[in-house]
Amino acid sequence: MKLTTFFLLSCFLFSFCKIGQAQFAQVRLPNEIVLNEINEAKLNGISFQVIKRKGWPAKFFKSTAFFISKNCVLTSAHNIKEVKSHPMYKMGIYPSRRGDKYPYGEVVFYVDYPRHFKAIKRSFFNLRWRSRPHDMALVYLPDSNITKNELIKSIDYLPIFENPKSLQKGDTIYCAGYPGTGVYSGQVVMTMIKSTIKKIHKYHFSHELETLPGHSGSPIMVKRNGQFYVIGINSIHHYGTFLNEERQLLIKEWIKELEEKITSSI
Repeated sequence: MKLTTFFLLSCFLFSFCKIGQAQFAQVRLPNEIVLNEINEAKLNGISFQVIKRKGWPAKFFKSTAFFISKNCVLTSAHNIKEVKSHPMYKMGIYPSRRGDKYPYGEVVFYVDYPRHFKAIKRSFFNLRWRSRPHDMALVYLPDSNITKNELIKSIDYLPIFENPKSLQKGDTIYCAGYPGTGVYSGQVVMTMIKSTIKKIHKYHFSHELETLPGHSGSPIMVKRNGQFYVIGINSIHHYGTFLNEERQLLIKEWIKELEEKITSSI
């Protein structure tokens, strides 16, 4: 009798634990999007970004970046700002990362600032209201870094919206990235939030997206015919740097300049 009772109790506890594990595995954080949703929406090029800086103490800075082509990633300029007391020396890009899962591998490299980065110098002003129109940067990943990761070849690149003049106040916008505070502290999950444009300026726009630290560098997007298009880069709270036609041309110039630097150094 005792053996039978013990056996039944053991079976019950085992089943309870398995159910609990299954329920725990299904729990999502607020606004989290999981891999099948990320892939379906072609957002898998949005990446968790880690920058390691020298100095004492050495610091890791976590934010968001996103691929626009095989070698090119956009992020906020303040993420890659040159700081003499804490210079960057190592960077990691992790597309669609969730916790310790790396569905598209990683790109980790030692930083050579003139060869890897382009940014608008005005974005480095200390006054945040002055930097928001210029808070954009390009990270160029040489083939030598990309070819080490076969998985990354299958990611989708986010297209930039080619008709920025058509955008209006009240248009619905989306932001996908990696928040790192509050309930997201210590987690690595991609979230999607949604709101509207409040006002469009020449080089930036205001919005009502409730972004958090970690969202810096996230793409701000519109959706047209089921496809997401980038209209800006998340900067400080409630502001995005606007990728108008002028800035889109600037990005192309940056890419050409960095490609030439990489080619000439081979």
